Amino acid sequence: MECMAVYLNSADIIGRLENQWYYLLPSKKSGHTFYSCDLNGQNEKKIGDFPYEIEPTNAIFFDHSCVLVTFDISFDQGSGARDDDVWTNTVYQYHFDTGETEILCPEIENGRYNLCGRYENIVVYREQVEDKYILKTIDLESKEVIEPLKDMNVIHSASMFDNILACVVWENDIYKIIELDVVSGKWKEIMSDKERGAKLFWNSEMKIMTQFEEHEGEIFYKTYQYLDNGESILIREGKESAYFEVLAMKNGLLVGRYGGDDLIDEQFNLAMIREDDFLAGMSNWMVLRYD
Repeated sequence: MECMAVYLNSADIIGRLENQWYYLLPSKKSGHTFYSCDLNGQNEKKIGDFPYEIEPTNAIFFDHSCVLVTFDISFDQGSGARDDDVWTNTVYQYHFDTGETEILCPEIENGRYNLCGRYENIVVYREQVEDKYILKTIDLESKEVIEPLKDMNVIHSASMFDNILACVVWENDIYKIIELDVVSGKWKEIMSDKERGAKLFWNSEMKIMTQFEEHEGEIFYKTYQYLDNGESILIREGKESAYFEVLAMKNGLLVGRYGGDDLIDEQFNLAMIREDDFLAGMSNWMVLRYD
């Protein structure tokens, strides 16, 4: 069977490892099944069953394995009716070479796990503990779990490259942007604000922070570039509808979500722009997908 682009579009999760696509498709018999195929869509192979419901955006592919989060809804034992108010999350590692399914983080009820990234043998994730999200790391060999930011509430916007993770925490009624070395556990505060959090894109070449604020009933954004010397430079600002959220960067090109009110007839929600042009505040977008 060929696994063409349209076919792969139905996958709940998909990732590339070397010269293969690995993906998880729904299965009426087993819940889900992992498959692989060549990059050109040929030579599809069934790897094994994964009998759980999943969080589609919560997966990391590496070293012939996939770490992913399951999401299971409860059913009433008497009536069999679905109870959407009760659910469980569990973190698994699925090994493509052996078909083994390994539990990394135990099942929690009415809580959430959120995967942030991975560096070598360390997987970084957030775990909902009552009304907080606690940042944790797990060593895949020793299974040791560490809380590098202790009881800080990591509310959103974790962006990670290599061993460095940037995130937004809420502490003592203040939003703080934190940069953390997940290996050493050392961290530093980048910026703090009483009223606004931030969306982040963080890698070795470019570190971007965007904050939002309301003015006369409208939401406006300001995007800053954080430099290695600790300085933050305002590079873009405007209405929220014209905000460009960087999702990926490759060979000097940025890909991200955009919905600009500066377009007269059409709006698009996925675009590309050169890094230099983005940093210069230009809007010469290369449209990838229209809304």
